[in-house]
Amino acid sequence: MCGIVGYFDKTTANQTAVGERLLKMLDALACRGPDSAEWRCSFSSSAHLVAQVKLGDGDNLAERAQLVTGWRRSSAANSFHGRCVSALLFKEVDNLKPFLSKIESVGNDVEVVSVGRRLEIVKEVGSPARLEKAFHVSQFQGKYGIGHTRLSTEFGCRPQSFQPFWGHGYADLAIVHNGHITNYHQLRRIYEQRGVRFYTENDSEIWPHF
Repeated sequence: MCGIVGYFDKTTANQTAVGERLLKMLDALACRGPDSAEWRCSFSSSAHLVAQVKLGDGDNLAERAQLVTGWRRSSAANSFHGRCVSALLFKEVDNLKPFLSKIESVGNDVEVVSVGRRLEIVKEVGSPARLEKAFHVSQFQGKYGIGHTRLSTEFGCRPQSFQPFWGHGYADLAIVHNGHITNYHQLRRIYEQRGVRFYTENDSEIWPHF
């Protein structure tokens, strides 16, 4: 019963109030997925990669945020949203994985939720109204975005299991998906043998790697 929304504005070259529109769409689908609301938005391209990092469930969030932002290569200020931090990291990098490993080494429950010049993913347990309260998503400007409301029939009601799923290691790539992937376990074994790390038991997480 989960719900998916998508919005793509092709009417103008300028950024529009994509956040406000997506929030209204998620509100309309809240009854299909009352457990959580999540989305990814695309903005105009930035010179820097922006990382959205979940700091975990402990009480030492400020310390973890300081460690995470200590590896950035920009003087721009980081921003906090509840238990997440956004940080401008770097202009060019051939391989994201060493940076991701450094960030996630801060704690076992620290996770890079998204990285991109155009991409930001935000997730919150509960209604779209809680997503708005935590991240002020109605103020987001951009050209397009996708969103998801979740009914937790399996995998638990934890932000790690919420969509959209980012393609870890690949900037500006994320998906939402409803359905069942019948050969998920076979595909997962193949990707794990190639060194891919999975963060959930949700079969939809396979898609961005595929």
